[in-house]
Order: sequence, then C-alpha cells, then structure tokens
Amino acid sequence: MFGELLIGVAIDEFVLYLQTSPGAAPAPQFHPLGAQPNDAGGGGNENLGAYAWLQLPIPADAVSMSFDFKIDGDWQDDSLAAALNGTNVLLLAASQVETNVTLNSGLIDVTPYAGRTNEFFVGIIGGTSTNALLTVQNVVFYTAAPPSLQAEASGNGLKVSWPLTAQNFNLETTTNLAATNSWTAATNVPSVVDLQNAVTNPISGGAKFYRLKK
Repeated sequence: MFGELLIGVAIDEFVLYLQTSPGAAPAPQFHPLGAQPNDAGGGGNENLGAYAWLQLPIPADAVSMSFDFKIDGDWQDDSLAAALNGTNVLLLAASQVETNVTLNSGLIDVTPYAGRTNEFFVGIIGGTSTNALLTVQNVVFYTAAPPSLQAEASGNGLKVSWPLTAQNFNLETTTNLAATNSWTAATNVPSVVDLQNAVTNPISGGAKFYRLKK
C-alpha cells in the first residue's frame, strides 16, 4: 500500500466497556453506542469481563482498520490484544500504553478478511489486573483511493500518466462516452517516468477519452 491515499469510513454503531475483576466475571457483553458499563445486564455495579468477541462485517474494498481505546485504572502487567478470526493483529503491553487517555490502535491490515463477517476479539489479557476499564469505540475502515489519471500535451502527442503503485489498473480508451460498452484496452505498453506509468498517443481525429479500470 506504499504511496496510496487511504479514505476512512467510521463505524460508530457501538462502544465497548470491558472491566477486569477479581475471580469469576459475567460473560463479555455488547453495548450500543452511548451505553455505560452498568447499563447492561440489568443494571447495578457488577464487573464485566475484560474481553469480548463480536461479529464484525468488513467492507469488500477495505484494506485496513483502526479503533480508539482508553484504559482507566490500574492494569498492572496485562496487555491489550485484538484478533480477527483467531489471528492476533494487535498486542500492546501495559508499559507501552498511557492510561486515562484516548489512543488509537494504528492501522491494522484487514485485506485477508475483507468482504465477509469476521470474529473480532478485543480485550485485556494476562489476568493480573482487577480494576481496569477498557473502552473501545470509533472503528474505522480504510479503502485505497482510486489512482488519479493525468494528461498533458507532449510535442504532437498527448501524454497520459498514472501512479506506478496502481498495479491492478489498466488504461482504457473510447471515443464515445455515451456508449458504455465502447471502452477498449489501450495497446500502448506504458513506460516508467518519475515513478509514473506513462503512454503517449498522437493528437489526431476527434475526441478521445481515457480511464483506469481495475
């Protein structure tokens, strides 16, 4: 993904509150946006589990995700962990995380999981802390912005160029935008100029249009 612009789409449908506690704890619970820890499971001040598994649909065009988290209280020598379908995607030791401050997980690669619903695990693991509250919210999925196509006059021709990182895109051309089935692949073999794919065609005849097609 080097050199690609990422576009983020926030999924603000939930906030997770996960509380460590001594001894056995109730099963992890899912909370709608805005719920407080004691709003679930019939009220009261009972402690929740320190981890949860959620069904997380990941968009087909997503390349990465992130989420915000905050840990309040003392979580001693435990770690913050996240996994997708049982594969660890994030592990942060307590010594690496400032408490009582909202932080971001950073970008997590989700390309192997895109286009389907996955099991998302998140929580405090290690089992040493008894008074730590983990808040997880603001899940964001990122997609790669489509590459830009540039055109400029070059002598008696038209130079068309696009980023070298757009490896799965092909240049197509048409003389009639109204005919949706008229696009054909450009026959020119692109050259590489300043980290750009580039082709040059003579300027002649009527209008000609270009596009990148994945």
